[in-house]
Amino acid sequence: MRKIPLSFHALLTITALIVGLLLAGGGLYHALLAAPADAVVGDGTPASCDSNALAAAIGNGGVVTFNCGANPHTIIADTYVINSNVEIDGGNLITLDGEGLRQLFLVQEGASLTLRNIILQNGFGSSGPGGAVWNFGTLLIQNSTLRQNGTDTVLAGGALANDTNGVMTIESSTLEANSAADGAAIYTRGQALTIVNSQLLNNLTRDNGGFYGGGAILQEINPDGLVTIKGSTLEGNLSNPNGSVGGALSILSGQLSVESSTLANNTGYGGGGAIYLAQGVTAAIHTSTLSDNQTLPADGSNRYQGGAILNHGTLLIDDSTIRNNRAIDGGGIYSGGQDSSLTLSRSTVMDNVVTGGGGGLLLSSGENVIDNTTITGNSADIGGGIRSDIAMGSGAATLLHVTLYNNSATTTGATLYTDNGLQPVAISNSILANAQVNANCTSSAGLTSGGYNVADDDSCGLTATGDQQNVDPQLGALANNGGPTLTHLPAANSPVLDTISELCAATDQRGVARPQGAGCDSGAVEVEVVTPTVTPVPGALQLTVDVAAQRKPISDNIYGLHYAVDDAFAREIALPLRRWGGNDKTRYNWQINATNHA
Repeated sequence: MRKIPLSFHALLTITALIVGLLLAGGGLYHALLAAPADAVVGDGTPASCDSNALAAAIGNGGVVTFNCGANPHTIIADTYVINSNVEIDGGNLITLDGEGLRQLFLVQEGASLTLRNIILQNGFGSSGPGGAVWNFGTLLIQNSTLRQNGTDTVLAGGALANDTNGVMTIESSTLEANSAADGAAIYTRGQALTIVNSQLLNNLTRDNGGFYGGGAILQEINPDGLVTIKGSTLEGNLSNPNGSVGGALSILSGQLSVESSTLANNTGYGGGGAIYLAQGVTAAIHTSTLSDNQTLPADGSNRYQGGAILNHGTLLIDDSTIRNNRAIDGGGIYSGGQDSSLTLSRSTVMDNVVTGGGGGLLLSSGENVIDNTTITGNSADIGGGIRSDIAMGSGAATLLHVTLYNNSATTTGATLYTDNGLQPVAISNSILANAQVNANCTSSAGLTSGGYNVADDDSCGLTATGDQQNVDPQLGALANNGGPTLTHLPAANSPVLDTISELCAATDQRGVARPQGAGCDSGAVEVEVVTPTVTPVPGALQLTVDVAAQRKPISDNIYGLHYAVDDAFAREIALPLRRWGGNDKTRYNWQINATNHA
């Protein structure tokens, strides 16, 4: 499937032949044999730190450090074949430069390489993927920079290639301005790729490159491969206009996990401005932001889908924001395909724009569940918030506790579009309101109500138990109302409050428990019942007995309370007093001395 000659594929598992092929390429290469000793490159002068000195130090195995003087130093590097356990620490002073001619490291199966505090630049993979490092073993990169590395025309992995059985971990590092046919920064078909607290910036697949995409990362072939991204930023990456998908990530097999990360300003041609997920892929995105990504038309095509995500696999998203992305269809997410599914929970889809259908979401097939989610400010020609094109028998769409607000469509279905004859969208406990230009829904035939929905017009035909039509839900502006995402908070007298007497979700979009009042609230936000904090006012509190037997204020800070007094009672009576006019539930005992006692 990859664009590596078949004869070359045969060499991938034969280490000796790989080295032989490299030697036949005409470059200067060093086969490095294991030895149990640490080493220092250089004697304190820049001249003592060259490629031969580095090769000798690596050949000893163990930890390699540098003594090249106090200033930053660049070593014109050869290709170093690692067949033992090697750690290289550049001390934040060393740059290894391949001059755009040579791959820098080849890590063989069973070997390990750790790179710390170092810069790898201008590496070039001419005979195999991975401009800087081609890994078959274990590779750990920490606090390092890989920049301006690349590969030959048809090869992948501009900076790094993680091949069969390879395990690669990148921590607190930057991969920037690398290029390749596919997988501009990283190509992986190994066991695992883990990226933590790192940046992948401005990497691009070339115009004359491949069709598999991945402006930052391409994963393929291995159905058990796992890509994990935590606390990282993928920004400004680009897949080429020949039709390669996934401006940042193209995941063609295996699994993907993204957590607490940002994918922004990436561009994918043909689909998936930030992420493309192929059929059979399983992906989860947690507490992350996908913003300002776009997909543009590929050569010879006028369809480009999924401004942030084009999903043909199984995708779970929670506690995330999908904002201000662009496409022709599915501005935030385009989801569909054989056996595809989308679960979108506790998230906000906002301000996405398309020229076609589904400003926020376009659902074309598969099983789709959206719950405790806010879909707001999106725009399209058809279906500003959501467009569902699911044919009968090819899937379903279920909306539960969803707030669809302030979406717009120039032709029809500002909030929600489902054509007659297609699978109706099942909607419960939700809000549909403030549609711009056109009515909320295309027609009532596009919806099946499970009840307790609130809409500010009657275009959706909501007539099930608890449904309210032509009612203003009285939502506040999009704001930080708690939780990881922005939401619309209902006003204190909103008709969406306490409307649901039947079962509802256990929490709202922010994680607040439901219900807070007599029943659950419709929409994504459950309004909290807050007991105010009462601060005592300094000074003595006066108390009188009101013979009218009514508890009421007499004047400032003076309250009346009637208590029947009998001569048989004690001369001092303890009365429980609850402060009038507040929610302070503390009980106070006040001693009242009768002035007319016997």
